[in-house]
Amino acid sequence: LLREALDAHASDIHLKASSRPALRIADDLVAMAHPVLSSIDTERAAGVLLRMAQVEQSLKTLTDSTFVLSTTTLGRLQVRIFRQRGGLCMLLRPLPQRPPGLASLGVPEEVGAGLERSGITLVSGLRRHVLTTALVDAYNHLYRGHVLMLEKPILSFHKDHRAQVSQREIGRDTATWLTGVEGALDQDVDLLALSGRPSVAVRRLLIQAAEEGRSVLVAVPAASPEFSVASFLEGFEGEERQRVGARLNNVLQCSLGLGRGEFLVGGETALHYSAA
Repeated sequence: LLREALDAHASDIHLKASSRPALRIADDLVAMAHPVLSSIDTERAAGVLLRMAQVEQSLKTLTDSTFVLSTTTLGRLQVRIFRQRGGLCMLLRPLPQRPPGLASLGVPEEVGAGLERSGITLVSGLRRHVLTTALVDAYNHLYRGHVLMLEKPILSFHKDHRAQVSQREIGRDTATWLTGVEGALDQDVDLLALSGRPSVAVRRLLIQAAEEGRSVLVAVPAASPEFSVASFLEGFEGEERQRVGARLNNVLQCSLGLGRGEFLVGGETALHYSAA
């Protein structure tokens, strides 16, 4: 089933009890020509995936689990296992062997050139993590600097080209997002990239990093660039929100977004590009 999905260039594979396996192909979720899965099927599949990835997790107590599975024949897969109406469901996402280039996402190459400047670039949209990875790859080919990526999990492995790229996985290479950013402030970093959901404490440090002269690239949970600033400021209250908002405005380079069908720059006056 996984081999069929990869041959069909599916971006996601859905396994759910009482439904056929389904593939995300372009914008459509398409049912495969396989029998309807039972709850026993999904339980067995979850057990196989956990064992293959050497994840110590009991199926009886599992409610949510996310991990990366590396195989010799199928490459790397991001696996999400979760419960729905008591039964287990799975979402598997094939991970690219190499970081995606901006052109392959329908993003103009010149977008990556702005990362050399100090300041914060906010990345939003459904595919913000993919765009963040592609922007790091663009910097890696353009500039001689030190890039530090904080991720959970690591989606693509970056080889050094013109830059040196360090990748730290939260929970494995550093305890938390906060400790990772705190360490970055003392690690001679030119570009700091986060693909997770930074807490209020982490966002305070990201503004400090930009004010000290670093380039900061951060993925925020927003639908499009016009909502990215509000998303970054979420959790700040009262006078602190005003202060942080003013500091963010001083260091904000731009807001970018990548959905399934288009790449966006800016806010209310966003530029639209067709995306692959």
